[in-house]
Amino acid sequence: MRNEIQLEAIIEDYLNGKLNPAEQAAFEQLRNNDPIVDHKVVAHKVFLESMKQYADVLVLKQQMDAAHDGIDVASLSAQVKPHSSRIVRFWQNSRSAIAVAASFLILVSLVVLNQNKQEGSFEALNRDVSQN
Repeated sequence: MRNEIQLEAIIEDYLNGKLNPAEQAAFEQLRNNDPIVDHKVVAHKVFLESMKQYADVLVLKQQMDAAHDGIDVASLSAQVKPHSSRIVRFWQNSRSAIAVAASFLILVSLVVLNQNKQEGSFEALNRDVSQN
């Protein structure tokens, strides 16, 4: 177990360039001779790269959060969103009154049509009675 920890420390130093040329040459020779060590070096390198990418993502998120905190979203959306036309505003403000008026007009037109039908039937009845 102690050798594994030491090997991980050497791999870390190797990947960070902290070994002197003699130690680096010896470690590269060990890598060439032992595929397990080579695999550990590659795995550790991938691990370090993914940790760096994760750290970069966190830094980017913090920068974006700081930028978003400085933006007044309400005022920007008020400036950018489309303003409704006068007709749309009129409809939104008075649709209930328009609905009542339309209902009244429909009711009146039905009553007038019904009266016209009744008057037409009375006239036909008058003609029939006068002919007999």
